Amino acid sequence: METEFPSETVYWNELDFEKITDNCNSFATNAHFGLGADKTDQFIWVDAQSNLCEDFHLYTFEWTPNRITWLLDGKKAREETGNTIQVFVDNAGESMDIRFNVWVGNADFGKTIEDSVLPVHRIIDWV
Repeated sequence: METEFPSETVYWNELDFEKITDNCNSFATNAHFGLGADKTDQFIWVDAQSNLCEDFHLYTFEWTPNRITWLLDGKKAREETGNTIQVFVDNAGESMDIRFNVWVGNADFGKTIEDSVLPVHRIIDWV
C-alpha cells in the first residue's frame, strides 16, 4: 500500500527542480519538509537565463551538512542554509530516491495540456 503525502506518520524531505508549463525561460526550485499538516513548502521561481527547451542542461543538487544548493549549468540558482538545511539533516533517512518525471498539466497545476504540444519527452543523458 502506498503512503499518501503529506502523511501524519512519514516525515517528508523533498528537493525539486521543476519546469512548469511551456515556459522555457524559468523553472521552480522546491524544498518540501515536514510531517502531516506541519509540512512546509518553499517554492521559488528562478530565471533560467537560457532557453530550457533547447539543448541539454546540467541540473545539480549539492547537499552538504551546511547547505543545499541548486545549480543550473554550473551556476547557482538557489542556496538554503540555516533552519532549512538543519531540518533536512535532522530528518534525512539512510537512503535517497532520485525521480525524473514529466508532469501532465491541468487547470490546478501548470496549465491544461494542449494536444498540439504532444508528444512530450524528457531525455536524460546521465545521472
